[in-house]
Amino acid sequence: MAPDPRIRPLLMCERGLRGGAQTSTVMLAEALTRRGYDTTLTFGYPGPLADDARAQGVRLVPTPSEALPRALHARMAWLTAYAAMARRTPVHVNSLQSRCVAVGLAARRFGVPVIGHLRTPAELDNAERLHRAGAYIITNSSATERELRRRGATRVRFVPNGQQPDTFVPARTRAEVLAEAGLDPEGSVAIVVANVWPHKALDLLLPGLLEAMAANPGLQLLHVGAVHMESMSGLAASLRSLVDQAGMTRRVAWMGSRSDIADLTAAADMCLVPSRGEGTARVILEGWSLEKPVVAADVDGLNDLVDDGENGLLVDLHDTGATARAIESLVRDPALAQRLAKQGHEDVTTRYSHDAHVDRVLEVYREVTARRSFGRRAGT
Repeated sequence: MAPDPRIRPLLMCERGLRGGAQTSTVMLAEALTRRGYDTTLTFGYPGPLADDARAQGVRLVPTPSEALPRALHARMAWLTAYAAMARRTPVHVNSLQSRCVAVGLAARRFGVPVIGHLRTPAELDNAERLHRAGAYIITNSSATERELRRRGATRVRFVPNGQQPDTFVPARTRAEVLAEAGLDPEGSVAIVVANVWPHKALDLLLPGLLEAMAANPGLQLLHVGAVHMESMSGLAASLRSLVDQAGMTRRVAWMGSRSDIADLTAAADMCLVPSRGEGTARVILEGWSLEKPVVAADVDGLNDLVDDGENGLLVDLHDTGATARAIESLVRDPALAQRLAKQGHEDVTTRYSHDAHVDRVLEVYREVTARRSFGRRAGT
């Protein structure tokens, strides 16, 4: 299908840090560009994902030097976004933090349709605020869609994330990755890809994981994720302390922020996905892309993807024993691990393909572009 010339989206993110939501935004911008849509991407703070986006051929709104004082940098970054939105339809706000919401609200002054993308339950109130101002809301969990409808929202749609399994391909061998990490290639490796934030529930996962590691001497942990804010340094220190107190220091590799997620995931035997609640987590789709079995928290968003016992295992992370048993079952029962991984791979290549995700987003773009009043308050 030829691209609709009326659709010239501006995609906005608060920060260009590597994380599931930000990566999803870059992937969407790249796919729209590849399909022939005049697409622009902007970050409040560029970060490493800005370079990733440029490498994929995505046009970025120029941003101020990061050497500027933080407050001045933020003001100048959003001023450039204001200037860009006058020529864009729609404005797709991919982070519903306060500053992004303010820019989205300002877009209606230009008569531009606005879409708010609700990627975490913590931003429900901001999504409701945008909706009251006339925006359309995309959610990536069925629970947040239901909650917004309960609050009276009508312009809302659940669009699960998507993944491109054929492009998520490792460049290094398991032996090379584990040698870098200092882990034993003869043992089992569980990977956790999660930045250090409270809602990622690493503090809830670790007790059960450490119990499983104590019962299975060959089980090791590969953690991938960064401490992006100084306020999270205490949480990071407490996680490391738990590992040290359990005597597992040599069996845990803290890898920090990485771009080679495919290499690291391919080197693991299972993916563990802790959370207190979020959207359809990209890390699950990435694990399935490489046919890895998944153990995920039984919370909103993750249970949209994982069907317990069919394509993965769901656990209550507050139940340390149940968490340990689920992890141990994948170590001790290779047939179970293989069956879950195979079904997950089938699901990501059919139900959760990236092309299907882009098609669903474009349906929303067409709807809001046809009804430009979404960019203004009703009656104005």
